[in-house]
Amino acid sequence: MTPSEIKFAADMMVGRLARWLRILGYDTLYNPEKTVQEWIQVAMKENRILLTRNRKIADKIPEGNYYFITSNDPREQLANVVEKYHLDTEHFLFRLCLLCNVPVKSIAKEKAFGKVPPLVFETHQEFWQCPSCGRIYWRGSHIMRVGEYIKKIRKIGIQ
Repeated sequence: MTPSEIKFAADMMVGRLARWLRILGYDTLYNPEKTVQEWIQVAMKENRILLTRNRKIADKIPEGNYYFITSNDPREQLANVVEKYHLDTEHFLFRLCLLCNVPVKSIAKEKAFGKVPPLVFETHQEFWQCPSCGRIYWRGSHIMRVGEYIKKIRKIGIQ
């Protein structure tokens, strides 16, 4: 599925999973201070799939509106969600702010001056910024590490 076809909400028990889904480009709400009842309301109102490890959730929300995460391992959690919902793990990377869950926007290199490390400014030409929090992103060495992590996720999903 593409990010425009599916949206998630993640309760406090799956915060790392939420971050990885954002890295993959999938709209994933996460706030560790929300209660289960608040997440249920958000999921139902916004047509999101609630990701949870809370076993009591099944009694409170219709099947299909939640996915119960069985593993404690964030890699397995991500592999299970990717497999279950047939998520694209290649084409939408880093399109969302990892903090705000808002689409990042391309900015002129000059706007990144003084806001990123000097070496990053010297060696990179493309920058993106979150319009909500102002955080700036660039294609650094983390891109390769994410690619390796995604390869491991795919192997987990195959087993």
